Amino acid sequence: MVEAKARVYKLQHLWDNSLNEYNKAKEIFFVLNDFEQILFINRAISIIQFQSGKQIDLTIDLLKSLYSENKIYTLPVEDYPLWSMISLKNKDLDKAREYALLSLSNKDSLSERQLAGLYALLIEIESSAKNYSKALEYSGEYEKIMENIDEYERHNLIQEIEHKYKNRQLKDQLEAEEKYHFYQLKIISLLIFLAIIIALYIINHLIKRKRRIIIEKNKEIEIYKIMADDLASNYTELKNLYDRLGAERDQEDETETRFMKALDNRLKGLGDLLEEAYLFENKPERFLKTFKDYVKESSAQEFAFSDLRYIVNKKYCGIVDYLQKTYSDLSESDLDLCSMICFGFSSNSIRQIYAHTNPDSIYNKRSKLRNKLKLGPSIQIEGFIRNLLAELSRKETA
Repeated sequence: MVEAKARVYKLQHLWDNSLNEYNKAKEIFFVLNDFEQILFINRAISIIQFQSGKQIDLTIDLLKSLYSENKIYTLPVEDYPLWSMISLKNKDLDKAREYALLSLSNKDSLSERQLAGLYALLIEIESSAKNYSKALEYSGEYEKIMENIDEYERHNLIQEIEHKYKNRQLKDQLEAEEKYHFYQLKIISLLIFLAIIIALYIINHLIKRKRRIIIEKNKEIEIYKIMADDLASNYTELKNLYDRLGAERDQEDETETRFMKALDNRLKGLGDLLEEAYLFENKPERFLKTFKDYVKESSAQEFAFSDLRYIVNKKYCGIVDYLQKTYSDLSESDLDLCSMICFGFSSNSIRQIYAHTNPDSIYNKRSKLRNKLKLGPSIQIEGFIRNLLAELSRKETA
């Protein structure tokens, strides 16, 4: 379509516009690797430069560059008329005549209008060379061709008149039939109109539904992108904490060994998920599926929280027993959270252990725990637990 637009501008002699469109078309064909069309467009650009009155040297340079780029070592037959006109303009009448005659020798492949154009060119060449007898001979050939063209066009004109007359008859018959079926067509039109309205309603509904699904999925993907960022920032913290706990654990205690194994499995799962996040950085849908599978699998596997409470109670002066006895409202989940805070897990690390997809979930759990512990607004849970541990340690020492 861009190429067609360029040809229209060319017919209107809007040379600059035509050149702009041809250059756009050439870029498109270059992407498509259609070098045959690029060759055709470069040839058209050469003709425009010649017809628009630009310096002939520019046209010659462009043609030579065209042949060099496309490894054309013999002058193409279709370019003979153009080289003939260039030679004529450069007053090289011998070359102009040679190219025109070479092109004329392939008359079987030319249309009548192309032949007429060649004879007109030869007339101008021979007139410039003062070979008036030859110019007159070519003029006779030109007139014969133009007579054939005129005869062909007259014949087409008669056929067009006959065609219009038949069309008029058919139109009259159609009008009579339309009057006869007026009410029937009116009803059909009404039904079609209603069908279109229903179809548009359904299409609009489907578009809105699809758009809503896309928006929801994009929101979901955005959430999991945030989770991927959290993984990257919290994995190292979890790994360091795991290493510290491993160094401090009692090798003879089966409960601690079982807990460390459970924590190691969870850490490996987070590591694999982090690797997926890096591998599929440009494919969030793939990461989304992997993350969902991980959350589903993590939810199905019970983390060793009962072991965790046992270990914390053992290492930290019976703090779990104390909390359970002092704050009867605390659930096992609340005790699990307190145990993880005692162990040094941050809020984000705890959320990764729980495999929560909602960043606010851990803060909701902390808020409920604060209420059950009856903490004031200025007291942090971590500070409360540190003070409690210090008090329990003093009592144990005493």
